[in-house]
Amino acid sequence: MMKLRDSMKLSDSTLTVLKNFAGINNSILVKQGSKLRTISVAKNILAEANISEDFPKDVAIYDLNQFLKTSLVLITLSL
Repeated sequence: MMKLRDSMKLSDSTLTVLKNFAGINNSILVKQGSKLRTISVAKNILAEANISEDFPKDVAIYDLNQFLKTSLVLITLSL
């Protein structure tokens, strides 16, 4: 069984922001800190959001929609 070394609970508002960002670009690089940014592939849409969580290090997510589906499953299983 796989163990989660580093884990973090994301708030509903952050999950909503990520869901909206997935409509702009399906991949995201979350930089250390509490600000999320994304840009469309065509580089004509830019979005930025301040979130309540503070990411301790950079995290790259290749498929944001798949990540969100997995996150919802993990949240449901932990309840």
